[in-house]
Amino acid sequence: MSSSGRDISIPGFAPPGGQDGEEFSVNTNEIDEGYFRAMRIPLLGGRDFAATDGDGMPRVAVVNETFAKRYFPAGDALGATVREDSAAITIVGIVRDSKYARLDEDPVPFFYQPVRQVWRPAVNLLVHTTGSPAAVTATLLREVAALDPTLPAAQVTTLRQSTAVVLLPQRVAAAVTGALGLTGLLLAAVGLYGVLSFSTAQRTREMGVRLALGASRTGIVRLVLGEGFRLVAVGIGVGLGLAALATQALRPFLFGVSPLDPATFATIGAVLLGVATLATWLPARRAARVDPMQSMRQD
Repeated sequence: MSSSGRDISIPGFAPPGGQDGEEFSVNTNEIDEGYFRAMRIPLLGGRDFAATDGDGMPRVAVVNETFAKRYFPAGDALGATVREDSAAITIVGIVRDSKYARLDEDPVPFFYQPVRQVWRPAVNLLVHTTGSPAAVTATLLREVAALDPTLPAAQVTTLRQSTAVVLLPQRVAAAVTGALGLTGLLLAAVGLYGVLSFSTAQRTREMGVRLALGASRTGIVRLVLGEGFRLVAVGIGVGLGLAALATQALRPFLFGVSPLDPATFATIGAVLLGVATLATWLPARRAARVDPMQSMRQD
């Protein structure tokens, strides 16, 4: 694999400020037939490169979906001809868009060519492993040396290492946002516990009267829990509804997760409901166990 930029022209397409068929620059990648499988980039139409797409054979290319939509809006990218200098290149496949530089980048057109048809002095070898990458490093180095012992020693890095610097701002932002979110949830839980616990404890005299009039202790606890649940359910419903609206503003900063992620909203609701249950049940149980006459003597 070798990444670069190339000037191409498309018959019938005029680049901004240019004329029909005029050359323009496009991001390109010279790859072999195993690249898309290794990178898990699905083929949307046409075919992948083959071992027969070599030197001396008709020039072919695979483009991403943004390339196909932007330069062939009529949907006729497959089989179309793109020119590079005097060479005619036929588009034989379309693959899904990928992230090429940053997670927050807009979709960009990308143009893939078989490395057997476009010579490059330096290439990268991508290897998809099922286990630890470190376990196959020595084998890879031996295989490269066996191909040509005069080659300089290859530098082996994992994809995680290669993307660590690029993804650092997003990871720091995610960590800070997550910490602030957990802190907010903790403060909400503590405040909810305090309010409900105090509110229930203030009803000790009322519970004593109910017990004196024949109410069961289990019934008292159920009554208090039911009232607490109704209050908390309304609060959680309103809060999650407002959160669903507010999180839409975070959509440009989220990757691989929806602003309305069900697991996140369910976790928040479950935590607050659990805290509300504990905050209501503990004082209600204590109040239901006291002597009715003693509770009614309290101020």
